Amino acid sequence: MKLYNEQSQDLKAKVYKIGSTLGLSDDSNLYPLFSNDKHVFSEGDSIYVDGNGYHFVEMERGKINKQIDCIKEEDILFIVFSKITFALASEFELEHRRANEDSRRQLFAKQLELLESIDYGFAKRRKKSCILFI
Repeated sequence: MKLYNEQSQDLKAKVYKIGSTLGLSDDSNLYPLFSNDKHVFSEGDSIYVDGNGYHFVEMERGKINKQIDCIKEEDILFIVFSKITFALASEFELEHRRANEDSRRQLFAKQLELLESIDYGFAKRRKKSCILFI
């Protein structure tokens, strides 16, 4: 169990370090919560690590809305930062909305820019799913 707690804390440190490059403070509500076991928080996003890998759990009103299980740390980081950069890009788009343009074009372009600043591979993975809008 100690090994998984250490992995969870190492992952948390990486997430916060990468988040700081995006301008996030340590108390940002965009970060997921980190749990030391399968007991996730009743609202919002949680991450825990166990013998089966990394687990991202999205809770809403005390029920699991989405759960994604990963073996590789890179995959869980991609999931976390896809969600964080989407939120940041949404805020950016609202502040810089262009008349007569599909708002998704600007939103996804900004998200790809943010992901690329973290890891080119993350931007490439995300681009596959939003190619129609950019």
